[in-house]
Amino acid sequence: MFSTAKEGWLAYAINGIVFVKQFPDTKPESYSPEQGEVEIYINKEKSYIELENQGEYKLLKPWKSLTYK
Repeated sequence: MFSTAKEGWLAYAINGIVFVKQFPDTKPESYSPEQGEVEIYINKEKSYIELENQGEYKLLKPWKSLTYK
């Protein structure tokens, strides 16, 4: 599932533990095609969950690099 995280954070709580992740806020016009600012994935066995923030979509030319904060 893809979504937005309006203020640059997301959280997950289970069994009295809270996981909070903060990251730079990404605007919708900077999302990768058919993606979102965050991706939430739960495997079929429900044994783990992924909470991924995604940075700005940028064209990276051959032999160039970028730093993701």
